[in-house]
Amino acid sequence: MLIGALTPRLVRDTYLRGIDLGAAWQGSGGDAAIMTLLGVQVSHAEAIMNIHFVRTRVLTAPDATLEPGTDYDLLGALIPYSRPEPGETHYHLTLRYHDVQAVTRVRLWEGYDTALPPAPVYSTLPLTNMTFSSYGEVLAIPIDLVTTMDTARAWAIDYLIGLGQLPVEVVEWCALGAAMEVLSLGGSSADVSHGLARQSLEMDGIREDDNYGSGSNWQGGGVYAGPITVLRNRRDDIDLTKLRFRYQNTLGDRSTLPTDAVIPQQPYEQMVCVPLPQLP
Repeated sequence: MLIGALTPRLVRDTYLRGIDLGAAWQGSGGDAAIMTLLGVQVSHAEAIMNIHFVRTRVLTAPDATLEPGTDYDLLGALIPYSRPEPGETHYHLTLRYHDVQAVTRVRLWEGYDTALPPAPVYSTLPLTNMTFSSYGEVLAIPIDLVTTMDTARAWAIDYLIGLGQLPVEVVEWCALGAAMEVLSLGGSSADVSHGLARQSLEMDGIREDDNYGSGSNWQGGGVYAGPITVLRNRRDDIDLTKLRFRYQNTLGDRSTLPTDAVIPQQPYEQMVCVPLPQLP
């Protein structure tokens, strides 16, 4: 899988080259606004493809001292514990979120202690011999790792999701969408129409109709309606729904994964993301 970088500079240098959008879209403030638009586009692409691209930390029953957004990003759900059937060798658990890249901690909730106020009691299991199948999205835990079957109530599992990388097609789709929004906002403020497609003025029995754009086919953007149409047509050629089947169940960047974590096993059709070489 070819990897691309999604930055405000990419949007400016590729899709907004030669277009003067005014001081409001220049400097660090303009870059921050474009980066916000890019973030929304990535979230939109994730929803369409049902694939997590942003690397996200999921903690289940985190310590009260940990801050959401700083120490973790999403809350996982406790998985009820059930005793294994005779002859079974592993517990098989399905996690709440998909596109798992690493399982970092597995604990068993065993109820509450006798302190006031009562505190939950967890026992941490070693990750040794645990496996995770990215194809079936199932965590397999050897039964012999659990020594407290009588008190076990639920599983609390911490893990990382999201590829941490963007395919070049998704990068282009998101950059095109952000460029269209910038042109629409910038063009609306620059054009005398201020985004209006039609305006009617009547005074002293005289009526005047002013049209900005092309009536019912007006696409927005004021003076930049033409470039927006070109970008929209190019964006429509990128079918994210079909691309989903190319990138689902794919392992992303492993360089930042904990060395002692459980890494998903790759099915035979899976490809590891390989970054593009640096251009001179």
